[in-house]
Amino acid sequence: MSDERSNMAERIGTATPRGLWALGFVVLSLAALVAAPWYFEQRVDVVQTRITEVLEPASRLSSNLQQLKARQLARMEGYLATEDPAFRIPYNAAITTEDSVLAELRVLASELDVEVFERVARLTAASIDWRLLNQRIFDRQFEGFGIEPGSRERVVRGYEALLSATDALDAAIRAEVAVGQAAMERERVTRARVTYALALFALLSTAIVARVGYRYRDITFEAERRRKDAVRSRREIDALLEATSDGVLGVDLSGRCISLNRAGVQLLGYTEREIIGRDVHDTLFHTLPSGEPHPREASLVVQAIERGEPLESED
Repeated sequence: MSDERSNMAERIGTATPRGLWALGFVVLSLAALVAAPWYFEQRVDVVQTRITEVLEPASRLSSNLQQLKARQLARMEGYLATEDPAFRIPYNAAITTEDSVLAELRVLASELDVEVFERVARLTAASIDWRLLNQRIFDRQFEGFGIEPGSRERVVRGYEALLSATDALDAAIRAEVAVGQAAMERERVTRARVTYALALFALLSTAIVARVGYRYRDITFEAERRRKDAVRSRREIDALLEATSDGVLGVDLSGRCISLNRAGVQLLGYTEREIIGRDVHDTLFHTLPSGEPHPREASLVVQAIERGEPLESED
């Protein structure tokens, strides 16, 4: 029985670290399953915010510049064809709007790649050059001079240079948008893969915990069965001891009484409650029949208990 209990304790002791390890693995897997998607979602949000709040507005502003330049060209061509100074008013209004757009574009470009920032600077310089050219053409009328020959060709060439600078800016912005979208897609793919892997780990750890749980259940059932067997055996032994006419005194290894049957109570004159827990030698064998003290070290009963050997005596 002692060996069985030792084996049972050893099995429980072996299963406990495994169970704790598996439970810890489940907790870590679930925590990672929650934290990892959140982490990658934050990274995706950063890229998405950059696209929606910087790149896309910059692209729209670049397109607005093309429309503004087209209007300015139309005003200039109208003036060159008619020399009507009234065209200067809507032209100047378009210039004011263009300044506002360029200012916004420069702010956004400061958060983008260096190439985009350089493209905005070149577009601004080309726009200023074209604007000065047109201003000189308008000013000649107020100075009393007519329109110079070749003015329209210079205006068109300046406009074409602006279109080229604007197209280059659009291309740089679109490249930035493509890079951002590719980065966002990579983050989403990585998030999906990590989430899938963590889900597999969580399922695996859950299976381990389930296996350990079944093992604990088996061990518990076995321990309960053995406990019931021990109780049943104890009751059978107690029944036999109560049924016998011989006195039976149970003693532990330290020499203390642990049981006394009904016949023993009658023979010794002690109730079971009175003698349980008392030292048997000090209670029963402390004095020899001659009345002399009986030393403990000379007691054959004590010696037999200490050696774990049987003792037979007719006394």
